Amino acid sequence: MKKFILTAFIFFICNFLYSQSVYVEYLESKKMSENSRKMMPKGMFAMFSKSYLYVLEFKNGESIYKNHPKSLNIKPHDTTYIDDGIEKKENIFNNQVEKVMYKNYATNELLYTSPRGKDEVAYVKEKLIDWNWTITNETKTINQFLCKKATATARGINFTVWFTEDIPIDAGPKFLNGLPGLIIYGENGNTIWEMKRIINNADVKIEKLNFDNQKTYTTDELEREIMGGRKNSNTEPIITTKGNTTTTKTTKVITN
Repeated sequence: MKKFILTAFIFFICNFLYSQSVYVEYLESKKMSENSRKMMPKGMFAMFSKSYLYVLEFKNGESIYKNHPKSLNIKPHDTTYIDDGIEKKENIFNNQVEKVMYKNYATNELLYTSPRGKDEVAYVKEKLIDWNWTITNETKTINQFLCKKATATARGINFTVWFTEDIPIDAGPKFLNGLPGLIIYGENGNTIWEMKRIINNADVKIEKLNFDNQKTYTTDELEREIMGGRKNSNTEPIITTKGNTTTTKTTKVITN
């Protein structure tokens, strides 16, 4: 009888966690050291210093993380600035805000798209990261939620997050998950994720990404190919002179 009650209780808890539907908005920002700020070209710094809004939708043990409609910004634009008295222009394709990530927590499945430049997209099939979080005794209130601090290292990068058991779902922004509550805030050496808005019992519809007939990669395979492409790439600046003015123009593609 006790075994039956325990089994029923576990079933109830799992069903409760997976049956919740939640809509969350996160602000995603880049972290840069003072030295990186000084060394980065001004045009690129202007793009990296911006923050973008993303949406997490969770329902029945599945989630989608994608750009908010207000953050759609794939159009190229010219950034002009003066460097050592010389006018410079950079034609920047800001693809870093165009991404979508699907997670299935029951099947341990991760699918996501990764921009690879101006017009290319890579398709990635992976397993969810095995985070092995260390949950500390530290707590604080963030956006009216009592949160606990957790730390982990994944793919050689240190992560610190704050999660709340007030919303007991295993979910968070981008790759982050694996805790007994929604991740409200997270950061690593490169990025900060901050929860800005949440709607419980939201009307969300999760559609699994379809990569049929597409070449797919693992995360490691994609990173090796990207690094190989960077080593072989050689973008030459275009230098023009008009009167006493010399203009140097380069094209950069920012991806994430």
